[in-house]
Amino acid sequence: MSYTSLAAYDRCAYRWYLERILRLPREDPGPALAKVARPAGPVPDGLDALTRGSLAHALLEDLDFARPEPPTEQAVQQAAERIEAELTEADVQDLQQLVAAFAHSTLATRLAHAQDVRREHGFVVGLGDERAPLLNGVVDVIAFEDDGGALVVDYKSDVVAPDTDLEAYVEGDYRAQRRIYALAALGAGATDVEVSHLFLHRPTEPATAIYDRTDLPRLRAELDELVAGIAQERFVPTDRPHRGLCLTCPGRRALCLHPEELTLREDPTPVV
Repeated sequence: MSYTSLAAYDRCAYRWYLERILRLPREDPGPALAKVARPAGPVPDGLDALTRGSLAHALLEDLDFARPEPPTEQAVQQAAERIEAELTEADVQDLQQLVAAFAHSTLATRLAHAQDVRREHGFVVGLGDERAPLLNGVVDVIAFEDDGGALVVDYKSDVVAPDTDLEAYVEGDYRAQRRIYALAALGAGATDVEVSHLFLHRPTEPATAIYDRTDLPRLRAELDELVAGIAQERFVPTDRPHRGLCLTCPGRRALCLHPEELTLREDPTPVV
């Protein structure tokens, strides 16, 4: 099982069921977007969030941590050509600023000094006994530091409001991802692991969780519970619907119990 699948189940089990069991296509967000204000943040009008995130990740993958210079306009355009995307001048400047924000962050400095840095690194994590599924996936960056610990960095191009509680946001939307990354790093021999979700618009405020080997039983138990939910066909809608999660859900307009004023709202502050 891919870790992204398990993380999607954790975010909303009902959407997971509609997309992965019933194979319903995603909803066209166009009509719904016309009803709501654009999210806060400097996002160019011409570039959709998925393409923007993909390009930012591609450019960060090429960043030299030892000499972290933002990409040139030519490098940005070449990255766009590889995925057949057309960029405006504002799009190019936005992507350069996203990469520059990370290049000058504390996390980038730590990566520059780490003894072993791996980008787009694949991993496999075992859960429970031999009958449990293996989780496989790819992490943006994992670095093994001199003290025996590991640093995992996950780039997020999500546009979040200046007053968003990033710790609560990550624990609400990316908690399974956090735990899987921690299991992978600890399983690779790290004495402890720091999992940092870095929002590129707020690069000085990474949302960070630290785990050590004493956390292994708890982490496995929490993820085993999610796997058990799939096996037992527990496909209940999320209790915190919001636009970022629900906008393209195939069940949002007609199949979900939550009304549109909830599924199209800004991200609520999750309960931690």
